[in-house]
Amino acid sequence: MTPTVRFAVCIVVVVIFTGLSGHAQQSLPKARHSQPVSHPSSTAKAGTELYKLTVLRVQGFSDRILTFQDVKLKAIALARLADLLWDHDESFARQLFLKAIDLPSAKTESSSDRLKLAATDLAYLRQEIIRRIARHDANLAQQLMDADIPLDGPDANATERAWNYTRAAIDLVKDNPQKAIELGERSLRSGVSQGMPWLLAELRRKDEVAANTLFLKTLNKLLTESVVDADNLLALGYYVFTSPTLALIDPPLPVGGVMKVVVGGVDVIDIMADQPGVSPDIVRAYLDTAAKILARPISDPRQRQLCFIYAKQLLPKAEKYAPDHVPQFAEIMRSLIPDIPQALTQESTYKNLELSNQENATADDLLREIEKIPDDRHRNGRYLSISNGFLQRGEFSRARAVAAKIKDVGARAHLLILIDFSEAARSLERGEITFAEEMAGKLPPGIERAILWLGIAHARAKEREIVRASEAINAALATARNLYEARRPFLILAAASELARFDPALAQTTLIEAVREFNSQKSELLAQVRWSQTIEAGATQRHFPIRIKGIEFGFEQALPPLIDADLEGTVTVVSGLKDERQLADALLALAVALLKSAS
Repeated sequence: MTPTVRFAVCIVVVVIFTGLSGHAQQSLPKARHSQPVSHPSSTAKAGTELYKLTVLRVQGFSDRILTFQDVKLKAIALARLADLLWDHDESFARQLFLKAIDLPSAKTESSSDRLKLAATDLAYLRQEIIRRIARHDANLAQQLMDADIPLDGPDANATERAWNYTRAAIDLVKDNPQKAIELGERSLRSGVSQGMPWLLAELRRKDEVAANTLFLKTLNKLLTESVVDADNLLALGYYVFTSPTLALIDPPLPVGGVMKVVVGGVDVIDIMADQPGVSPDIVRAYLDTAAKILARPISDPRQRQLCFIYAKQLLPKAEKYAPDHVPQFAEIMRSLIPDIPQALTQESTYKNLELSNQENATADDLLREIEKIPDDRHRNGRYLSISNGFLQRGEFSRARAVAAKIKDVGARAHLLILIDFSEAARSLERGEITFAEEMAGKLPPGIERAILWLGIAHARAKEREIVRASEAINAALATARNLYEARRPFLILAAASELARFDPALAQTTLIEAVREFNSQKSELLAQVRWSQTIEAGATQRHFPIRIKGIEFGFEQALPPLIDADLEGTVTVVSGLKDERQLADALLALAVALLKSAS
């Protein structure tokens, strides 16, 4: 039997394990009889029987998904499957998308609470599906959004309408920037969405001229709004300004994010630095808009404080880019003085901003300032932030030195563990496996140790040092089995994936153990799994990723090696997953792997 025929037989056998329900066949009559269509990128492969069988097999996963009780999960899983199938059978995928978007609002006789959706959940779910549709058919997505909330609908829907268009636009920037611009402009008909700074930042990376044009249109729209939140105005200002402390204290913010500092007991956006490479005309346009908005009458006490602080930040910007606006910002500040706390009028209140604006400020400068803070909680929080900054830049010795200053014993101990873990992870990237092994041996039992051993196993396996890789897997499993938390089955799944590369039999045994562990966990706990550790010190909270290059914990990453080693066995085992969320992830991971293998 040739390899191709053998693989095709496996495909047919695998269908048995998921089955085709009669209900699903009735739900999608046209799609059931459709054949994989030729696509520009798949003409050569579409004619093969193997390819057709594979696509039909993946289409059959929709039957299993349609049996799910959780309607939100069912709808999203169908949309994800449609996303995968679009390039292989557009007609079937389109029907799946429409089925998914209709599911949440479909009437059901079931009284299960899991099938009941609040109006807010329904709107959010539909928009998530529409965003996926937009990647393939932006016009259809726009029609669906217009049908949900017509442009001539009530003003109460304007905020939601603007946000929906902006989110869809953000998703399209990479692959369809022109449509993203169109949706961004369309969102402005309903107002300026809080997501606009993210869209503008992403678009600038793709097309700066188009981003500048949309930014100017956004400023014009902002001037027409009767009420503008000062924070939203400053968040939009991150298109031209930024915080000088971002690189010094914390890891880079996500594109479109802002940095906040405390000034006089008020959380404010820090814009003391300039974004590099921005046209002075664009900066001036923003300052002109800000001056007009901040000069408006304000009744809310907090907004008054924010407007005063922001006018104070923008005053030196005006001196640099728009001198004719200096009197306006000065007058804004003067007019607000009677209505704000006296502390905000004192220069000492602005030490945080002043320090952030010192061009030659260093971490040592910050540390000296922090040592003067009398409050332990506040001081601990600042130490945590600076230690995190050193960690992100790979300055592990300095990160430890600052962490040692934290008086909160628990926070200090956990931070030191994470610094050790991060240094070991970085060493693996450089190929220094022995050093990582030494660090793993020193780490206390915990999830960091388990993940590090998995990373070491991956590195040893790449070097074909199978005995050492096996030893590392055993160490990882020993640690993982003693963790009593919802991340344990994911660790065991990752171990099974690594084993599949050199010990297929043990890999299947370990996969069975992982599925058993998944089935023993509560669904709500599995849904909350995050691959980061959180440390709190004072009022400061930081999230530290606990990932290692080469090791992933989702089914999409874990299953391909297992499928390569034993397709039939892997499908049989994962079909036994009881948690619908995990089963959906597994089925979709199988779909990705099968479609890729047949391409």
